[in-house]
Amino acid sequence: MMQNKKQQAYAPGVFATIAAGFDLATKHFWLILIPVFLDSFLWLGPRLSLRLLLEQMAGLWQQEGAMAAMGEQLMLLAPRTNLFTSLSVPLFGVPVLMAGASPEMTPLTPLVWELDSIWTMSGLFLLLSVVGLLLTAVYLTLIARTIQTDKTAPGMPAGQMAGRILFVWLRLIGVALVFIFFMMLLYIPLALLSMVVSLLSASIGLLVLLIGPLLVVWVVLACYFVPQGLVVYGRSPVQALLTSLQLIRYHGQTAMGLILAVVIIGGVLDQFLVLMEDGSWITFISILAHAFISTSLIAATFIYYRDRVTAVVRPQ
Repeated sequence: MMQNKKQQAYAPGVFATIAAGFDLATKHFWLILIPVFLDSFLWLGPRLSLRLLLEQMAGLWQQEGAMAAMGEQLMLLAPRTNLFTSLSVPLFGVPVLMAGASPEMTPLTPLVWELDSIWTMSGLFLLLSVVGLLLTAVYLTLIARTIQTDKTAPGMPAGQMAGRILFVWLRLIGVALVFIFFMMLLYIPLALLSMVVSLLSASIGLLVLLIGPLLVVWVVLACYFVPQGLVVYGRSPVQALLTSLQLIRYHGQTAMGLILAVVIIGGVLDQFLVLMEDGSWITFISILAHAFISTSLIAATFIYYRDRVTAVVRPQ
């Protein structure tokens, strides 16, 4: 239940909530283990390279004058691809520093497996994404269990952990499928409409195509607190979505402030740590820092959700 306006006044602000997230990660440092292990695997572990497939695609693009530049960029990116990055699902997966292109230099030479079949790549992508969602379910459930320590949210008995992880995993898969379906439902008609409008005006056609990203951003914001609802209180996806919408509606200023702070801090952190990457063992320090700060920010969103959704809010 959403608390009334009097209760809202006692809820911690954005900066206090973020500070509480960092405090939680400091006291329970083991929470960073999953992102650290996954990032280390993506850094030094074997790689599933898409080089052969992307070079074939780039070769076709380079034959087209308008696509030649994109083909050249794809050729440069191809050797640094790693399908294992699918273990970190975009938007709500385990946060990792190595989510983009693999580093060119590493202290150990990783084993590279070249994929030359689009069907093999597709199957592995689906499998790794499902496994990545399982890692996400474990990671988020551990964070939720850690913050559920006061009277407003009783702690989760250890015996319920496996059941809650399975519950969250299956529902995360469902949410991911719905999101993919929404993307198809959105972009296929927009792409067709953009092509038709482009026959009359290329500029207007481009504007039509840009409607898609704007709608996606709106949907992501509306669904931002869905994982928290699934994990903290075991809500169904529909209930979690409705609660997320209510949270955005009644706490719009602080909710947007928290989301913006998380995005900015996370973005600046990623850029800074990527620039520090020099191919030596120092990269492991960057991985630790990224895991700690990312876990702290995610914990802050869970604390924010708990403090504003529960009926009783502790004073600052």
